[in-house]
Amino acid sequence: MPKEQRYHCNNCKCSYSVTTRTMFHKSKVDLQKWFFAIEQNHLSIRQLAKQITVAKDTASYMLFRIRKALKENPDFLNHFKNEI
Repeated sequence: MPKEQRYHCNNCKCSYSVTTRTMFHKSKVDLQKWFFAIEQNHLSIRQLAKQITVAKDTASYMLFRIRKALKENPDFLNHFKNEI
C-alpha cells in the first residue's frame, strides 16, 4: 500500500503525487520538518539535524535543496509564507 496519495493523468497515462516537481519530491522526510527547515534555513547542518531529528546528510541535502530554490527564485520564501 503506497504511503502517499497518487493521481493519474488520463491524457499521458502517468501517475504523480502533489510533491512531483517540487523540492519535496522523493523525500521521505515529513513535510512538517521541511517547513521548519525552510523557515530556519539559516541554521547550520548540525543544528538543523538536531532540531528535526534527522541525520546530518539528510539535513545537508534538505538545506541544499532549499538554498538552490532560493537562488533560482529569490522570492521563494515570500511566496511560501503567503501560502501558509
